[in-house]
Amino acid sequence: MKLKKTIITTLLLGTSLFASPAFASETTDTVKNTQEALTDIQKQIQENKKT
Repeated sequence: MKLKKTIITTLLLGTSLFASPAFASETTDTVKNTQEALTDIQKQIQENKKT
């Protein structure tokens, strides 16, 4: 369930990037946060594959 929430949150963050204009620093922060969330999801997927 947590993985599903993380994926939805990540998608919403990614969508908000295009939904409203933002300053370059805000966009950079959003991209960084989205990349970190995706990395976490990838780690969770790998852990789930091991079990």
